[in-house]
Amino acid sequence: MSYPSVDALQKTLAETVFKYAADKKKAAGRALGTLVEIITFYTLKSWGLRNNIAIERPLPEYANPGISHNVEYSLHPIIEKTAFPLEKYVLPLTSSKLRRELFKTGAQPGKLVTKDASLLSLGGILRNACTLCETDIGPYVASIDARTQTGLTLTIAHLHKHPFAIFECKRVGVEEGMKKGPQTIEKAKQGAYVARSVSGLQKIRLRDGSMAGVIHLSNGDLYHGPYHKLLRDVIDSNEADLLSQFILTAVRKVFGGKIDLDPCSNAHSIVDAEVEYHLPLQDGLKESWNYPKIFVNPPYGIDQERGTSIKHWLYHCATANRGHDSEVLALVPVATNTGHWKNYVFGRATGVCFLYDTRLKFLVDGRDEGKGAPMSCAMIYWGKNYDRFFEVFIRYGAVLDFRPLYGKQIGEYDRIVEPVLLSEF
Repeated sequence: MSYPSVDALQKTLAETVFKYAADKKKAAGRALGTLVEIITFYTLKSWGLRNNIAIERPLPEYANPGISHNVEYSLHPIIEKTAFPLEKYVLPLTSSKLRRELFKTGAQPGKLVTKDASLLSLGGILRNACTLCETDIGPYVASIDARTQTGLTLTIAHLHKHPFAIFECKRVGVEEGMKKGPQTIEKAKQGAYVARSVSGLQKIRLRDGSMAGVIHLSNGDLYHGPYHKLLRDVIDSNEADLLSQFILTAVRKVFGGKIDLDPCSNAHSIVDAEVEYHLPLQDGLKESWNYPKIFVNPPYGIDQERGTSIKHWLYHCATANRGHDSEVLALVPVATNTGHWKNYVFGRATGVCFLYDTRLKFLVDGRDEGKGAPMSCAMIYWGKNYDRFFEVFIRYGAVLDFRPLYGKQIGEYDRIVEPVLLSEF
């Protein structure tokens, strides 16, 4: 059955479903609001964003953290996610029970604030995006993947506290029989204010009545322009000050949207590859690299315990491309005088982007500590799609084609040699 307008549906609900209520019109309006929220959640889920969702989360205003606003849905980068089965469980399935299961997987959330909620109530009612606890970095949120008579599988995602999008569900329009916008329009204005106040993109009205936008970058510069053009630029580029955000966006563009393997991940990584190796559970230098698209941001120092260094990672990059035809992108310091560049980059890599930004920022244990890398960095590409690599990374630095070096003897280095471990010296 269809209705000519939302008001007609509300009127029908008021006269049939909520006719018992003291204020049946208000009751019908609230029911409609809930219906819109449910539709919004399952729309986001259908877009593949279920594990990014937090519900009714307070967000601080931009540069004014003393004031926060609850938003109905916020979408957050995933720091880490864990999927596991529960073969036997007793209702209610509370947040405390799920935290215990999470800790059994080896998760170490550190200091946390627990939340009292039930993913499944005593009567089996599901709470979508159930928050288990909060950390300094962001919340842990649980969702059910599948449920049977004997058990279920679920995913617990650790989300970054700063969202990349928010959704407010507000009904906008003039009600039947009204000449002016009702309170619902005021609520919509409130939603627009929240969206504007928590965003780093500030909106300013100019003297001629047009709207301008401005973003204050971390280096102190103001990035500004006509509001809608600036908004379009931001949406198209998804660029941010943090290396982990804008570089990963470029990596995904080269790879067509998906990263299959991150062999040197960690508990705070936001790479969100399909497969992630991280110590102590998996040693990325010992596991398989037989994956189509690989992103590598290796440790830059020496691992004294394992006797490994960056050269071991670059060796695997070159051999994964040669042996498995993998596309590999590696973010490493520029060190063209070293053996690992001579052995595994020159004559092996397809291209290199020498990044303009000499003070790239890295997340340390999931946090931005405001410090830049002390060295120049480059993105190295092994693969067949050089043109795509050039197109994506030319905005971030000088991109050089290394294909003319294929098969050439460069100095004394003309073959791939597996590096020895420090312990073997």
